[in-house]
Amino acid sequence: MHCIPAFRRRAALLSVLLQLGCVLTTTALHGQVVATSIDTVAPIAQYDGELLSCLLPRYQYGYVFPTNRFLRGSNSEQEPINGFGSFSLRLGHQATGEKPWQLNYGYPVFGAGVSVTQFSEPDELGTPIAVFGFITAPFKRWPRMSLDYDLALGLAFNWKPFNPVDNPNNVSIGTKQSVFIDVGAQVSFPVAGKLSASAGFSVSHWSNGALRKPNLGINTIAPHVALRYDLRAAPPAFPIVRQRAPFTPTTVLDIAVFAGSQNVVYDTLRIDLVEKYEGVDFLAIGLHACVARHITHKSKVGIGFATDYDGAHDAQVSVENGEIEVVDSPFADKLQLSVFPSYELVLNKLSLVVQPSFYVARKKVSQQTPWYYQRVGIKVHMYRNLFLGVNLRAYQFHVSEYLEWNIGYRITRKAL
Repeated sequence: MHCIPAFRRRAALLSVLLQLGCVLTTTALHGQVVATSIDTVAPIAQYDGELLSCLLPRYQYGYVFPTNRFLRGSNSEQEPINGFGSFSLRLGHQATGEKPWQLNYGYPVFGAGVSVTQFSEPDELGTPIAVFGFITAPFKRWPRMSLDYDLALGLAFNWKPFNPVDNPNNVSIGTKQSVFIDVGAQVSFPVAGKLSASAGFSVSHWSNGALRKPNLGINTIAPHVALRYDLRAAPPAFPIVRQRAPFTPTTVLDIAVFAGSQNVVYDTLRIDLVEKYEGVDFLAIGLHACVARHITHKSKVGIGFATDYDGAHDAQVSVENGEIEVVDSPFADKLQLSVFPSYELVLNKLSLVVQPSFYVARKKVSQQTPWYYQRVGIKVHMYRNLFLGVNLRAYQFHVSEYLEWNIGYRITRKAL
């Protein structure tokens, strides 16, 4: 019997598109727009060495994309789950330009927060609580307004996950915990003294990265309104002139090894229902190598290859005494080779990685994944040239395979 996953999840890391826009605030426009730029290092002197903290409450109410049958109405209420509301509270720290990356990102606000989300069908979904880190940085500043982008990433808890006996309709979330991702844009402007406000929108995604299936994920979009209260002093008067730290292009070679586990459900087997939906976990291990050019403060582009062992590739199973048994197959049949272009968005010691990938060698089987797949992930640079990371591996831009947990080493050659 061939390996056929029973459910496929929507992965917002691959499908969520950041549609930039803004809410026009006419009362925030006082003064002439300045749009020049220079290359210089200039922290805000009056706040040098001081930690500026702020509280940011935010509320949003919006739309749930109908990406699977559960959300479209195959649930206990027999109605679409198409609405949600969310409240979050963030503790932010205002960058003052003391470090080069703060200048490169235009004096961002960064920190941590917690959110509570209520869907229109909580009985089968639960009420998820997310804990996350975030960064808010400007696309552009004016004297009394800024157009910002906002990124948040964390973990969500308190779901009511799929259960074949007690909660069989919920094919959106397969575990009690999930990843939470939020990407958005907003207009920010001062109100009075220590108080500022913002309005915008964001797209969000919840899923468990296919650690347990079914897990088709939940994607949302919503406008939001937020306040900012500075705890120690009024927000700094940021330079309108764009400032950047000095930059030297470099070429790097990243080499990493990874391991992961792919959960596969065989829904045609006639065995105990709970046993069936436990699925089978297959090992995946491999190696990545990528040569990349650091072309700007924020961007790296490159090309690389990956060689891996995928235990789920052409896997076959049998049933013995009511339990699933994996049929042995040759090691070489599981080996795969692929190539990819690479892009990294660099944020201090953190990088966001996008690598569209193409198989160039693997065993051909009757029911195999497409020759083109996607890898999206995060990388954290640790001690010296050592880095850790996690990638979501998927195909068709919405079918998740597994998470790649990796550790690697970077070799750097400065440009002549």
